[in-house]
Amino acid sequence: MPGQNEDRAAVFEMMPVRLCKPEQLARWRQGGETSTYKLLRTQFDLEDFISCSHRMAIWRENNTLTYVTPYGSNELPEQEFLTLKLRDKGATLRITGRTHEAISQTAALFLNLVKPIVESDLLSVDASNRCFDFRAAQSECLSRIFEAAPTRHVRFQNLKLSAQQSITLATRPHVVHLTFSNCELEDEGTAFLDYLEKRTTLFGTVRFINITGLNRDNLQRLLQLDMIERLCIHCLEDEGILPFSTKAKYLDYDISSSSLLKADLNSLHNVPSKLALSIEHESDDFPTEPVVALFRRIAAMGHFEELKISFCFYDNYGYIPGCVVQSLIQAAIGNINLQVLDLSTDAGDLKWDSHVGALLQGLKDHINLRVLQLSVPDTSFGPDFADLRQLLTHNCNIIVTREDGSIYSDGGLVDELYSLNRFVRCCSDLAVKPTSERLLLVTTALMGRALNDFQCSSLLLSKHADLLCEYEIY
Repeated sequence: MPGQNEDRAAVFEMMPVRLCKPEQLARWRQGGETSTYKLLRTQFDLEDFISCSHRMAIWRENNTLTYVTPYGSNELPEQEFLTLKLRDKGATLRITGRTHEAISQTAALFLNLVKPIVESDLLSVDASNRCFDFRAAQSECLSRIFEAAPTRHVRFQNLKLSAQQSITLATRPHVVHLTFSNCELEDEGTAFLDYLEKRTTLFGTVRFINITGLNRDNLQRLLQLDMIERLCIHCLEDEGILPFSTKAKYLDYDISSSSLLKADLNSLHNVPSKLALSIEHESDDFPTEPVVALFRRIAAMGHFEELKISFCFYDNYGYIPGCVVQSLIQAAIGNINLQVLDLSTDAGDLKWDSHVGALLQGLKDHINLRVLQLSVPDTSFGPDFADLRQLLTHNCNIIVTREDGSIYSDGGLVDELYSLNRFVRCCSDLAVKPTSERLLLVTTALMGRALNDFQCSSLLLSKHADLLCEYEIY
């Protein structure tokens, strides 16, 4: 049963199996039986479901049956269902019923009971089949989930949403992070764009997975909005380079190699300075020509601050040609303000393992690059991390990290180099401080980190030699 926080009998009533109709019996794909409880009222503590430690089924008078499975369980109903995931480590609710309308109404009941939380967990409403008609869920339930946790990320998958629901999503008074995965909008996005265009505050993230649900006019309207912080969009085969025209602050775009090959890359100019590209390819050979052309265009534009590049090959082709690596290096060098180069990959994507030495050598003189992100084994950095140590000795500003942000290190010499480089950067940062403040900070450093460390103390004094006369005065 649910938790102990309220009178169970006032909320639930166990339904004897012998009295249950066929549709009231829980049917799990993995087999087994569970008791069915009848929901007696519409106001209750939703936390009792979220913290549920065993599977159960809840029947409502609108002929819906909600399967509740605890965190970590993958047990599913036999029939079509709508999934509510209300917390990362909470129970999952899967709602079945005779009609989409009834299922949506039950989902709205649960969503309206979401309580305020400090965490910004993902909340998802996912249908097991495409084009689930979710329009019967009143838009107030969507307002409620953002009121409870304004910073949370919300995902809708395989749903058809109404114009009013779109308006509710577009008019939240705070930054919103939305994902639409295979979703359809009732009016092809017109209401959504009408109200987005009226916003005077930042919107946050809009992510489309596979289809956008927008017609061409509304897609173009979306691309012209400058209050969107991050726009994520999947391949548009007919107009492959159209998303590059977005005014969003950050563009995350999955583009096919065939679209790149057909595109007039010289027409690209005002691309967002923060760009993530996943290049998808279905053939056996590497798409060298379009990729090199793209990197040359990125070098020519020269205004990027963050770049993320990955390759998704459906046939698991695993080799990146050396000329592509050199073109990427030139693209990075051509963008003098580039601070982040992210080459980290997901499982199945092409890896940079064999090119790490060339990358580190080619990027060592970049004056503004701060982070190089990779997904490679430690052995990619040469014997005893020799290639990484050479980079860190040459350039004190760069760190090389994994996809989770942790640095690559041998736990010894590399750590010492990172520590020394942090000290060097701090010494340089002090140069902009007023003399009196700088004198105090340098003195503190000499008595702390640099004490009994000849290398650190000499570095500190070499960069602030003018303060030596100040010591005589004081």
